[in-house]
Amino acid sequence: MRKYQNQHLCGVSHRSMMAVGALAVALGAGISAGPARANEVNNWSTTGCGTWTATSSNAFGVPTPGATIANGGIRTGTAIPTDSGGVGGGGTNFNNNYNINLNLTGCQGATGATGATGAAGTNGTNGTNGTNGATGATGVAGTNGTNGTNGTNGATGATGAAGADGTNGTNGTNGATGATGAAGADGTNGTNGTNGATGATGATGATGATGAKGYTGATGATGATGATGAKGLDGKDFDLDKSLAMNAALSLPAWLEKGENFSLTGGIGFSAGGETAIGVTGIVRIDGTVSGFVGGAVSSDGDEWAGKAGIRVGW
Repeated sequence: MRKYQNQHLCGVSHRSMMAVGALAVALGAGISAGPARANEVNNWSTTGCGTWTATSSNAFGVPTPGATIANGGIRTGTAIPTDSGGVGGGGTNFNNNYNINLNLTGCQGATGATGATGAAGTNGTNGTNGTNGATGATGVAGTNGTNGTNGTNGATGATGAAGADGTNGTNGTNGATGATGAAGADGTNGTNGTNGATGATGATGATGATGAKGYTGATGATGATGATGAKGLDGKDFDLDKSLAMNAALSLPAWLEKGENFSLTGGIGFSAGGETAIGVTGIVRIDGTVSGFVGGAVSSDGDEWAGKAGIRVGW
């Protein structure tokens, strides 16, 4: 009985697959068949769209436990073999039964021929007139016309009789001050007169217009030499070598050792010019890491000295 059913299903798969596939394409779904004997259909394939999936099963269509693509118990693709041996000759044997499924989801048939052109529709009614457009901008002004020619002068009228002399009118108000006349040419230089007594300072007059630049006068005679000023204080010479020796004596190192509260450092400073100086620096601990210092240096001849004082903080 099982073999008859399997043969019948295989017959349906061979003779009716085109029709069933077309129906599945239209419905956008998948079709399946099973169970069937593996030796009756060796290869399942599709032309165009569609994916086959074969799953090893028992005689009642129940999938074989542990069947996977890796061990050959499930095979999928547009063309799949269902012969014995599984993929590459190993894996689950398909000689017994299997379920077969064709997935046509998303498949689409070929585009049909273009239909005949429909009859032309009736003309639509005319639309209403549109509103008037906005007024255009004013054009640019035209150029002025040429002036007409002047008319001829009229004839001179006759001279009228002289009238009687009128009475003298009152004097008119003074006219406005006339504009300043142009500056006259520079006169020749006169001889210098004797100096008059200094008059009182008059009120400052209004600033007049700037006159033309005069000629450069002759250079005056050189004045008498003034009296010699008092003698200033004598300058003090700078002795570089002595300064270097004193600086060396002041910079002698000085410090406090652990447990000390006071130290005194002395030494001699000297320079390449032969000068020497004696320096002394004292340090006193004020509190913990705070200490103060004072020092002095004197040149060997006793004429010059210098000193220093400060504070040191350590941490």
